[in-house]
Amino acid sequence: MIQRSEPIVLRTKTTIPSLKPNWLERARLIHLLHQGSAGKLTFLSAPAGFGKTTLLTQWVHQRERAAAWYALDTKDNDPMRFWRYVSYTLAEAASPNLAARILHLTESLPHLSLPTFLDALINELSAELEPLVLILDDYQMITAESIHEHIAYFIEYMPAAVHVILASRSDLPFSAAKWLLLEEYMEIPAQQLQFTQEETKSYYREAVKLPLRPEQAETLFRRTEGWAAGLQLVSLSLRSHADMDSFIEQFAGNHRNVAEYLFHEVLSWLPEPIADFLLITSLLERMDAELCDALRGKEDSRAMLETLQNWNLFLVPLDDHQTWFRYHHLFAQFLRSRLERKPPAALQELHRRISECFEHRGFLDEAIEHAIAARDYMQIDKLLARNLPSALQQGEFRSLLRWFDSVPDDSGRTAEMMLLHCFLMLVTGNPVRAESHMRLIEERLDAMEPSERRKQLQSGILFVKSNLVFYSGDYEGWYRFSAGIEERLLPESPLFYGFNYNRQEPFVRRTEFGLKGMLSSDTETIGQQFVRVLESKGWSHTLINLYMNQALGEGYYEWNRLEESRSLIGKVDQAAGSGQPPGLLVPNRLMQARLYLAEGGLQLALDTVEQTIASLVQQQLTETHWLCYVRCFQLRLYLGTGQLAQAKKLAPALQDITSKDKPTFHQQYAYVTLARLLGAQRKEAEALRLLELLKPQAARERSLISLVEISLLQALLEAQRGQRSAAFAYLHEALLAGEANGYVRSFLDEGEEAGDLIRKFREHRLHKSPEASSSASAAADPAANADTDQPQGRWFQTRTWTGSWRISPQSQRRLPQPSLSSSR
Repeated sequence: MIQRSEPIVLRTKTTIPSLKPNWLERARLIHLLHQGSAGKLTFLSAPAGFGKTTLLTQWVHQRERAAAWYALDTKDNDPMRFWRYVSYTLAEAASPNLAARILHLTESLPHLSLPTFLDALINELSAELEPLVLILDDYQMITAESIHEHIAYFIEYMPAAVHVILASRSDLPFSAAKWLLLEEYMEIPAQQLQFTQEETKSYYREAVKLPLRPEQAETLFRRTEGWAAGLQLVSLSLRSHADMDSFIEQFAGNHRNVAEYLFHEVLSWLPEPIADFLLITSLLERMDAELCDALRGKEDSRAMLETLQNWNLFLVPLDDHQTWFRYHHLFAQFLRSRLERKPPAALQELHRRISECFEHRGFLDEAIEHAIAARDYMQIDKLLARNLPSALQQGEFRSLLRWFDSVPDDSGRTAEMMLLHCFLMLVTGNPVRAESHMRLIEERLDAMEPSERRKQLQSGILFVKSNLVFYSGDYEGWYRFSAGIEERLLPESPLFYGFNYNRQEPFVRRTEFGLKGMLSSDTETIGQQFVRVLESKGWSHTLINLYMNQALGEGYYEWNRLEESRSLIGKVDQAAGSGQPPGLLVPNRLMQARLYLAEGGLQLALDTVEQTIASLVQQQLTETHWLCYVRCFQLRLYLGTGQLAQAKKLAPALQDITSKDKPTFHQQYAYVTLARLLGAQRKEAEALRLLELLKPQAARERSLISLVEISLLQALLEAQRGQRSAAFAYLHEALLAGEANGYVRSFLDEGEEAGDLIRKFREHRLHKSPEASSSASAAADPAANADTDQPQGRWFQTRTWTGSWRISPQSQRRLPQPSLSSSR
């Protein structure tokens, strides 16, 4: 279903530039970079043409330290895209083991908050002892304040082995005062990047081999003020002038004027086919021979590119194979300014052709950008429709919104594309704007004649409006909207109803789709009604319906309404068959095992787990975390039934995590499993350390289900080592969170030890606060809210334990309402 717009990362953006044989080595600046690499940050700040990229390329090729390179452009202002690229380029430079861990972390990026992701990335880098440098070239392209904040945070807390270099034409957009005081910040400004008089002489003598007299070189140094691009332009121009003295005296002024004059000089002596090639390809941010051939309608572009390289005409290679290139930014700017003298219609037509060429190659991001420049709104929407599924899965919502916003309201955009635009407004945190846009869409709907298209649009509106209601909390509004919807025959909307809502978690309730464990009566009611609507349309097979039923089933299990849970989990299994994605298969099978265990069917639970493992192995999934989750669940089963020896045999399946790690939230289920194993081996301190580090991350992710589990496990571990006060404090946290959402099974499934601890806690509360005695005695017993199917464990059957919390009648009918907007 998902179609990628391009590779996950463009290698041309993350490849270290190649060295050119005629570059002059700038020893004094390379020495400064060596000095700066001992700190946190080096900042190169100078206008275009001062040799920042060239200097960094020389330095990287001379040093032994591993280097990650990321060449930025305006599209990188999407935070998800930015950090995906950073992660991939770091992985390319890291050791194989660290690279695998970073790539695994990156898979979870759309599903984690960026602060949590950054903490996890920093923790992974902390495990690497080898020095590593991250180079962000053309950082002036980044204007998003959130990215500046996150980069500053990353630099502040990254391990000492990592060094960051930013190269920019603008000032540093965040403060480096603290690092400067600690001698961990070095800035190399334009004044230092300028060629000295001696470097100027060496450049003409050694690099370009022009027979200049010393006084001629000195004059050029003064006229160009040591500007690297100016010196190179002069060298190109001098080759076509016999009277060097006369030429050198003819230009002066600031860098921009010198560039205009010299670029014009260079272009004037070029053969017409070469000059035409430069102009028509100047709009390309990157190019290869195939792309240039398609744009020009000719087949000689490879030879043209080789000529430009041989003549040193500001062509920058973007890969090791000399396949992809770009023009030097200044040269491209000059060429585009010449091109802009053409009539606007001609320029737009060129952008349109470029868009089609990129589309044909499958590079939809660039195709969209050039369609925007061409103001070809039909092409923009066509490309957006193709690009949408991939960008949604990757979490690049802000890029999508920017593209959708580029089409004016009066462009004749279809109601279907307006609906997608509305949805993006919603998921990027603009519910007021989305609501206003929705009114326009509904006006379009009302004006439509009855047709299949109208029904399809109404189907999409049902989905988006459901999300809008949950952003605003207007449940009554949803009831009004959905009244009678079951009687309306609507077709299935594939984009909205075929989305894969779980790519990372062992249970759907742990995802944002499942509201991370929050349960409420309103969301249960709406969830049930939404399912009825979907199934009344014959959409039982859609992923949204299957995920909805799975989430409902998991929620009913938490409330100990086992019959209802069993019914829904079975329905998902039958409807999905063998074709369900791992994000549905794994939660569904693990819930089946939980239900078997709750009924005393340990062997059936173990058999279900083994069958799930066999199914995953047979599928040969590239995502290893699914198999890890099932092994973790199996390990927990053995621990819960007292089979420690069997559990220990499964420890290697925990993806190489150890008790000495700094645990990261994307592997939280595995780390909590490890904490349980450590606790069973009476290594409480090690287990508690892991949980203490995980807990703030769970709080930041607002993962209620994780907070309850962690707090309860902390309580049990503290009680196990005799720390009653600490145990009661953690238990109180778990009970408070559980009370608000009607949690039952989270406590029941912890077994007799939890029941004993809760009884003692209740007695302690009654003894400590006599005035609370009556309310505490009246507190509902979680076991009393259970189904007749009693779980194993003597303390459930005695039903003598109660906490200081009360389960209200309302809290007993709570369930999460999923939303596609939550899938970020």
